[in-house]
Amino acid sequence: MYGSPIPGPRVDPVGWTISRFTVEGRLFNQRDVSVECQFAYSNPRQYTRGTSIPIFLSVVIDTDEQAAQFLSAPQNWTFVLLRCTRLINTPDQLARPGSTNPTSTFVEVVSQGRTWKNTGLHDSEAWPIRGEIDIPNASYPTFRLPNLTVDYAVRMIPATTGFKPRPQPHQVDVVVVTSHAQLSMNPEFISETPAPAYQDSVRMRPRNSPK
Repeated sequence: MYGSPIPGPRVDPVGWTISRFTVEGRLFNQRDVSVECQFAYSNPRQYTRGTSIPIFLSVVIDTDEQAAQFLSAPQNWTFVLLRCTRLINTPDQLARPGSTNPTSTFVEVVSQGRTWKNTGLHDSEAWPIRGEIDIPNASYPTFRLPNLTVDYAVRMIPATTGFKPRPQPHQVDVVVVTSHAQLSMNPEFISETPAPAYQDSVRMRPRNSPK
């Protein structure tokens, strides 16, 4: 389904958490640049599997105008949802031959997002990039047990042939839950991805079909 744009950070500042970060790299293989960016993701930062995480991105123009304008294009960014699984060995397990590491960590990409140019009447200038990252229906929820934890994070990566970023991707932690809160009346999720007629400029990835 396709929905109307939701109020962004400028219109509804209480509804969003803003994370600021710096992107450094080499532009057009000619010079090193440093650009200040802002990433906004909706509160309360807990998302139900089978839905999507709405996001906004902006670039501070006065840091480096050429680099900022280049990175303000939606197609020059990739957003991914990461799952981090940690296995914590017990003292008995560590006593076994060959067991020396108390913690084993596995990081995998769960989903890759879609980005497009923001056309909202009140947010397009301040937040030029919109996006969504799907949370697959079969995702494990975030949880913590004595010997096992599962956590999620959204990572932002400048992904374009004209810019070579330094290996320091920015990411923010999010929580994946199994169902909507009881008071929400189990609302139907509506994607905000632009309608097909406007998808030529959208970085698309296959959506997860509800089971």
